[in-house]
Amino acid sequence: MNNLENLKDYSKMFEEYKRVYDFFEDEESKKIYCSCVMYRMFENPEYFWDSICYILEKRNRKDVVSQINSGKLVLFGAGVAANDMLKMFAKRGIRVAYCVDNNEKKWGMKICGCDICSPEELLKDEEETFVIITASCYKVNCEIKEQLLNYGLSKTTIFSWFDVMGKMYIEPDIVPIVKEDVFVDGGCFDGLTAIDIQEATDEGIKKIYAYEPDLANLDKCKENLKELDNVVLINAGVFSRCGEVYFNSNAGESSAISECGTDKISVSTIDKESPDATFIKMDIEGSELEALKGGAETIRRNKPKMAISIYHKPEDLLELPLYLKELVPEYKLYLRHYSMAYMECVLFAIAE
Repeated sequence: MNNLENLKDYSKMFEEYKRVYDFFEDEESKKIYCSCVMYRMFENPEYFWDSICYILEKRNRKDVVSQINSGKLVLFGAGVAANDMLKMFAKRGIRVAYCVDNNEKKWGMKICGCDICSPEELLKDEEETFVIITASCYKVNCEIKEQLLNYGLSKTTIFSWFDVMGKMYIEPDIVPIVKEDVFVDGGCFDGLTAIDIQEATDEGIKKIYAYEPDLANLDKCKENLKELDNVVLINAGVFSRCGEVYFNSNAGESSAISECGTDKISVSTIDKESPDATFIKMDIEGSELEALKGGAETIRRNKPKMAISIYHKPEDLLELPLYLKELVPEYKLYLRHYSMAYMECVLFAIAE
């Protein structure tokens, strides 16, 4: 009887996944969604390889696949993304010679059995090396690329996923940004995404609500956004209610609301703080659904454009698309992926 009940549960779950799959408007979104679901079910990064190849081919970058398969391969960055990429490459029989990282504390260590070296190891290589930058931050990617060019590496031997996809949350063919936009930056971190949105039009946009509860991150926001006069900086987390919650502080971009947190922070809602929102972006480490609930009235009324991170929790793959469609049935949904690993997957929604 238990086995039968389990089968019924699995059947119902797959029906829900299929329901969400059918919401997506294009083939790229559907391929990415299938890869995300398979990764979450089996925790195997190999499932992303087909999506990666599809995205590269669609954007006329099949040369990258050829270089990965045939050249000497090095990963720049030895973090979570590199860990997933190493596992994916191993499953495909692709050998990574070594990893490099600017953090000298990692030198001499291993990640997935691969040596972590100083970037200067690249200067010793006599054969041509194809370097993949694994960092998920656009600014860091640019800095690393400049570092490699200064080492004398050719542009054709340096690859970043941002070369293919561009900056996160900027998808003008899906969610055009206009000067009348009122932008909600849920999880502002260092303010750079808000600047990207501001610079997406020649005249800037009308207003930016930047939510950031972490005090260390808030200082970065203040510094980076000080030249903008249309920013409302909110020292609070964006959530489903107003009040206080426990929080893990001082974790940089990974600072998050958590019952196991040691600090308390203030939280507020979009409905209270940003009722005029026309474009909402969220990357808040798994609290996206709660934050959407706190903006339900605004979302139903304004039907804002959405760019919501969908990779932090397994249930996000079902709950976030279903909730958005519940609030605004006419939303058209898209997925775009900004990493060669599982991270940095964004759900876009627009009501036309």
